[in-house]
Amino acid sequence: MNDPLHIDLGDRGRNEIIDLRPGRAVPIRTFGRPEPVVNEPDDLATLVQYLRLFWSHKWILLLAMTLGAIASLVYVLRITPLYTTATTVEILKPAQPFGKPLVEPSSTQTEIQLLMSSASRSRAVGRMLGKKIKIEDTRIVGPLASLRKLLRLQDPAKTTSWEESAAFAKSFLTVNAIKDSDILSIQTFSPNPQAAAEYTIAVAEEFIATIEAQRTSTFDSTTGFMDVKTQDLKSHIESSQRELAEFAKTHGLTPNSSSGAQSPVEEKLKNIQTELLNAQATLYKAQSAMEARSATATESDPAVIDSGTTSSLQAKLADLMTERANLLVNFTEVNPKVQAVDARIKSTTEELNKERRNVQTRNQIEYKQALMNVEKFQKEFEAATKANGDQSQDRIHYNILQTDIESSQRLYDTMLAQGKEASIAKALHISEARVVDRAGINPNPTQPDLMNFLSLGMLSGLVCGAGIVILRSRADLTIQAPGFMEIGLNIRELGVIPSARTDRTARKLQKFSRNMLPAASGSVRIMDSVDCLEMVARSEKPSIMAEAFRSTMTSILYSEEGGVRPKVLVFTSASSGEGKSTIISNLAIALAQIHQKVLLIDADMRLPRIHEIFDVPNSFGLSDILHEQKPVEEYVEESLVRKTHIPYLYVLPAGPARAHLSRLFHSMRMQDLMLRFRDTFDVVLIDTAPVLVVPDPRILARSADAVVLVVRAHQTHQDAAFAAASRFASDGTRILGTILNDWNPDKSTNAYGPYYTNNGYYTGNRE
Repeated sequence: MNDPLHIDLGDRGRNEIIDLRPGRAVPIRTFGRPEPVVNEPDDLATLVQYLRLFWSHKWILLLAMTLGAIASLVYVLRITPLYTTATTVEILKPAQPFGKPLVEPSSTQTEIQLLMSSASRSRAVGRMLGKKIKIEDTRIVGPLASLRKLLRLQDPAKTTSWEESAAFAKSFLTVNAIKDSDILSIQTFSPNPQAAAEYTIAVAEEFIATIEAQRTSTFDSTTGFMDVKTQDLKSHIESSQRELAEFAKTHGLTPNSSSGAQSPVEEKLKNIQTELLNAQATLYKAQSAMEARSATATESDPAVIDSGTTSSLQAKLADLMTERANLLVNFTEVNPKVQAVDARIKSTTEELNKERRNVQTRNQIEYKQALMNVEKFQKEFEAATKANGDQSQDRIHYNILQTDIESSQRLYDTMLAQGKEASIAKALHISEARVVDRAGINPNPTQPDLMNFLSLGMLSGLVCGAGIVILRSRADLTIQAPGFMEIGLNIRELGVIPSARTDRTARKLQKFSRNMLPAASGSVRIMDSVDCLEMVARSEKPSIMAEAFRSTMTSILYSEEGGVRPKVLVFTSASSGEGKSTIISNLAIALAQIHQKVLLIDADMRLPRIHEIFDVPNSFGLSDILHEQKPVEEYVEESLVRKTHIPYLYVLPAGPARAHLSRLFHSMRMQDLMLRFRDTFDVVLIDTAPVLVVPDPRILARSADAVVLVVRAHQTHQDAAFAAASRFASDGTRILGTILNDWNPDKSTNAYGPYYTNNGYYTGNRE
């Protein structure tokens, strides 16, 4: 159908236009009675409905969780396990034996950067490989090791070479400072736990050895420079003393004769000379510092290391090196992420080298500034000497020589003391770092975490399983819950018959595989247990299904139109197997129980069952009456219908099968027969074939007051139900309503609320 279909549902003059195209079976415009208001389910009801849905498919969810756990376990077994270990090193700051140290200790952050430097890690690899450790069978424990052993899989720790394990350890090296302490933790990962332990120890030993070598080299260069300068100063003092004595002897001066009051010009000259000597001392110190730095590497220069900008750049470079090592675990060096980090490392290295050059440049500037000061004071001294030309040149020269000797003597004493201090500090072998805890072999892998992977796999499987369950329920286009036909086509729902699984009495009936019932001929007929459900309304025991049939019967009795109750009803369904015979039999019993004279006609001549249910012969029935020529009014009632063992209930069986059944229903005899039954019985119920299979229900509906459409939960397709309704609507036949059969709330995917709950009311536990 491509166009909306106009349907007259025949209910109090209500006309509707309904779009019956696939997926659009909803009312477009309604005339007459307004649409019923459908309350949206609240969040709690929706949650409960989904929980019930998941519980009904718990085996699917359990299977999905199991598959997720198996997938995660397979993935974990393919991952190379990594073992971690740590060696702790304490950074010592020993007190110097004589005043201010010649070499200032570096900061903790500087020590971390030195440990993380590429050169230090490479030297540690060489030290580790140089030990020539005999690799023995490493003891590997844990659930993963046991599982690999059970599956006869090789452990990566025993198949990875010692060189590859060392390379792993080098890539994953991390150094962290323990808070509020001078202790550094050196950690790494490796496929071999012994390699991880040996590498952290090698890093610590290499670090301590490097510090000692640099310290020794610094002291050696400093003491050597001081020895040379001390000898030069000593020679200078001795020559100056000889010159002073020779000058005094030549000019007849004595030490006492040169003393006494000095003129302002002489005092100024002496002050300038003092400044000149101080500038020369500063120049010597600057030159000494430059000589000491030239003997050590640029990155080991204390001035360079203690520079604030240099420390921050070294920290940034270490972070980038760590990030690059982490990326190389999952990517190659040509990966864009690794290349981006390499570019940042190159840029940071250039900035660091530039800063180091700046520090060295400042040192050179300080040296040049000291040299300029010496030249400046030298010029001032020469100018002052010239200005003092009128003074006694002998006295001035004598004072100059004497001051020079005194200044040189003081400088000599200072350098001699520092040289001795450096020699003593070197001889003491004061260590600046020590190993606190040496790494041990950890046989349990740190990565991967089996429990985390299993939990993640099970959770992923659960989510996927829940998604599959929801998609399957959403893709299920069968009628699943009460109210669907009323919402979709605005057809009244006469009742809901619950599934036998929800009824304790019905379950007891189903326990008997076969029942022995007497046949009409006196023989014994074997009846299947399913027939017991068609007589459940007769049961005197409390039953949910029996009460549901009585509730449906009440809805039918109160379905009046113009004050007239429908008397002849045709029961049909969209397709076979939807429970028409079960429903019509129980409704007939329920009506007979309230003393309504009921006639049950079996018009399903292709598959008749009513005579089996009520145990009446099928030798003469509806097909015979319609085929014969005898007027209907001449039949005696006892010859037309069969009285059952249930009071007030009569049955007209289908009779023998005949050809051209539809033609028999088209005959006037069918209408005459219905007219007679209207006068004789209170209610006439007609059981017919499925409307989408044969046209019999549509033909019989012309002789009836209304049609009752039976649909089965989780079996009747929505399109089939809509098509069946459209058949009768196009014929102008009134649809009294629908009956939902075999509804199980536990399988419903729509939150319509609890219709039936076995809460004790129907169990006989009445208070």
